[in-house]
Amino acid sequence: MSSERNQGKSTHSETTNRALQRMGYKGILVSHGLRALTSSTLNEQSFDHDVIAASLAHHDKNQVRAAYNRATYLDSRSVLIA
Repeated sequence: MSSERNQGKSTHSETTNRALQRMGYKGILVSHGLRALTSSTLNEQSFDHDVIAASLAHHDKNQVRAAYNRATYLDSRSVLIA
């Protein structure tokens, strides 16, 4: 999710945590848990790992692959929200 003030920067996880608390999930769910739930669910549905990782703004741990793979997977990512 993009920051409201800076579109090129991600929203801070604490912003999401506060929103979850206001929705009544205090002590039940935090932003990292929500990301884990999303990743697990999409992986169980056999979506492409690279698409899931890009959607969650994860960086490739393989430095060589990360240096050469600049794909954003936008077309494939749109299927995740459909």
